[in-house]
Amino acid sequence: MAKPIRVIMVAVLAIVMIAQLALFLHLHGKRADESAPFSVELSPGEVVGKVGEESVIQVTVIEGGNGTYRGEAVNLSGYVPGASITFEPESVLPGEVAEVMIVPEEGREGRNLTVTVIGKRGRKEKSTAIVIVA
Repeated sequence: MAKPIRVIMVAVLAIVMIAQLALFLHLHGKRADESAPFSVELSPGEVVGKVGEESVIQVTVIEGGNGTYRGEAVNLSGYVPGASITFEPESVLPGEVAEVMIVPEEGREGRNLTVTVIGKRGRKEKSTAIVIVA
């Protein structure tokens, strides 16, 4: 009778240790923006937009550092409160250029719109922003 209880106790102890290790790795893993081996650059540096009309920004991914996914495509996304935003293409290799199309919404005349662009590869990400005067 004592032997099955020992086996159960050892199994429970092993499960608890595995759960603690998983929690430790989750809490102490690298954050997404730490040491991403690439950067995301926007051009031009200043953009003037008009409500209802499309403004275009170019995004270039620059490789840097030594990462696990070095040379692989970077997925692009972003947001801009008060405007619509689309990417073409949504994924680029380092050195390639994507276009970001922004259309300010009605009621945004004379207001600054902050466009945030995020590049993500694996668990690493970098973001940058630019201001459009609508």
